[in-house]
Amino acid sequence: MPQGERRSKMDVHYRDLTPTQKKKLCNGAGKEGLQGWLVPDFVFREAANRHDFDYWKGCTEKHKKAADRRFLENMLNAAEYKSPGKKRFLLARMFFRRMAIRYYAAVMELGGTALGGFHYAQEQRKRYDLLKQFGG
Repeated sequence: MPQGERRSKMDVHYRDLTPTQKKKLCNGAGKEGLQGWLVPDFVFREAANRHDFDYWKGCTEKHKKAADRRFLENMLNAAEYKSPGKKRFLLARMFFRRMAIRYYAAVMELGGTALGGFHYAQEQRKRYDLLKQFGG
């Protein structure tokens, strides 16, 4: 891409974000301030951060549903594998799969809260305007 040319938000990918951009945009699982003790995300932190990014990037209810589906897929993958190619022990996989399904159910069931998170992410997009940061 020629220098100085702006990127569309649809051209931005999670893997392209700098650590600073990720920190501004993503906060792991749960509402900011509740992570870690009320909503543990030690296994699903990366899936939750990608979910936050998808909310930031999306604009419609259709985008939200797709982001929520990817969130479940990413959590189930994290439940299955400790690292690429290295599966978790069976009991750990079973435990983390159940946890992933509960997190997904919470995102779906708490419609107002999840939708509020979606709208919060839209506000974050306005505040941080990551597209401007991609230039430097």
